[in-house]
Amino acid sequence: MERTDTIAAISTPHGTGGIAIIKISGPDASRVLASCFRPAKKGFPSLPKDLSFGKVLSKDGSFVDEAVALYFEGPRSYTGEDVAEIQCHGGTAAARAVLAEAICSGARQARAGEFTKRAFMNGKMSLIKAEATLAMIKARTEKARQMASGLLEGSSQRRAMDLKAEITEVFAGIEAGLDWPDETADEQGTAAQISRLQGLEEEVNSMIEEESRGRLLIDGIKVAIIGRPNMGKSSLLNRILGMERALVSDIPGTTRDTVEETANVDGMPIRFADTAGIGETDDPLVKAGVQRAKKAALTSAVVVYVADYPAGLTAEDEEEISRLSGKPVVIVVNKTDLKKSPQGRTIGNDDDAYRIPGYSVVEVSARTGEGIEELRKAIAEKALAISEFESGDSSSSRWIACLGSCRAALIRARAALAAGFSGELTCVELRDALYALGELTGDVMTEDVMDVVFEKFCVGK
Repeated sequence: MERTDTIAAISTPHGTGGIAIIKISGPDASRVLASCFRPAKKGFPSLPKDLSFGKVLSKDGSFVDEAVALYFEGPRSYTGEDVAEIQCHGGTAAARAVLAEAICSGARQARAGEFTKRAFMNGKMSLIKAEATLAMIKARTEKARQMASGLLEGSSQRRAMDLKAEITEVFAGIEAGLDWPDETADEQGTAAQISRLQGLEEEVNSMIEEESRGRLLIDGIKVAIIGRPNMGKSSLLNRILGMERALVSDIPGTTRDTVEETANVDGMPIRFADTAGIGETDDPLVKAGVQRAKKAALTSAVVVYVADYPAGLTAEDEEEISRLSGKPVVIVVNKTDLKKSPQGRTIGNDDDAYRIPGYSVVEVSARTGEGIEELRKAIAEKALAISEFESGDSSSSRWIACLGSCRAALIRARAALAAGFSGELTCVELRDALYALGELTGDVMTEDVMDVVFEKFCVGK
């Protein structure tokens, strides 16, 4: 990374808003600010944290916008460098115009996550806290925010450092035995070390499980809603979302493309995909929709398969569900409001027609809302049951990979001790465990690791 240049970016979301913030960081931040901003207050900036109202002007002196400018002198800033902020009127055009003036004045466009990357490089935050910052930005539910708050406060950092300290203590004890074997030889001491390593393995297992569940709250999962045509899949999605998102019709084949929307399910952001009805067809557009539906099912974490009353689960349904072997599936029997005729006669009594052994079945009515809460709970349970959460999110994968490497090294170290092998071998394994933790905390750092962490940030953070 170029450490001598000055970067700038829009730090607020694009679109209409009260204000837009353009952030500038680097050794020339003050000069860039002075070049494009004319303060109403004389002598600005004169203090490490100074603020002034003024105007943003172009190179030819023409007026761009009214704005408030702030200046933070390094190292007492977010990035540890000199930082300037220009707060102009909200709106895409205004923000872009101010950013253009900052770039014309000598700054360059910041890359994704580059402000936070500089903060890490300048020792303003740990790698774990940088990832916690991203978790807070991405949090879309209250449970996710609470989890991210704990990370940002340093809970994971402290836990990782405590684990590192305990491994180091065991390592030091074994290494002392290599230097002074006569004084430290003790079978009870070896048994205690084995027991302690086992406890550390359990701690790492707990950290992996919490990380998996925590990332589930932040990133959510994808749930595909599939089934034969006219089963009420779109109505079901609308009922779960609490709004009319998908087009609903009694005509089979209305849904031809995949419709995706996110809902808060038990504190988790779940990305639901409403798909075209699965079945044989000669219509090329419908056929394309069927292929997309099957692809959505295969790429989702959980599948909601929808049948209905009074038909129940047909042989065709069972065949489609069997193709999802190994994937968590919630079977939904929709249209329970049709179970009784106006005269009160129950129809569709054959319970076997609505069950498949080994699968959970939820009865709902997308029309009335009956059973929707039970369905939401069933989806949440399936999501939480996914071991070592696979979201495709690289930061989550990095955590689990580092902790997994640490756990594997601890297992090997304990096995070496139990087998009576040389203490040197145990120390090699414990060094590997400490190295894996160093990769997690950022004590061991490569450019590739930094890219994995910071490429997920938005430009401007």
